[in-house]
Amino acid sequence: MTKSITIAALFALALSACSSSQVAKLPVPPAQIAAQMCPPIAAANQAFAVVDPTLAPKIAQIQPVIDAVCKPGAAVDLTSIDTLNKTAIPVLMDVVSSLAIPPAQQEELRLGLIAAQLVAAEATAAGIGK
Repeated sequence: MTKSITIAALFALALSACSSSQVAKLPVPPAQIAAQMCPPIAAANQAFAVVDPTLAPKIAQIQPVIDAVCKPGAAVDLTSIDTLNKTAIPVLMDVVSSLAIPPAQQEELRLGLIAAQLVAAEATAAGIGK
């Protein structure tokens, strides 16, 4: 677990170094940001369906927010990315914590969701894609 926390901290440090460097940022389309965010969200959703189908109602409440960013062909913008980051991902994190799976699997899902949050936060803070 310490190794996972160290990896997450290094990832966060690397992202913060990128944002504070003097290198000019290239505009990144929101769809490209979504492509980085959605795989860990999909992995978490898949785990929920397999491990505990009773979570379906809770996930159904946030599914429209997830679909606005992660559904193929979605018209992704910074607002939908920010909404996903601030509303759906925290719910997914709570659900991951409640799953009856090995701690290593929980940590892997959490780290993926944290990475998605970091990507979204960096993009929205920088106004990337505007």
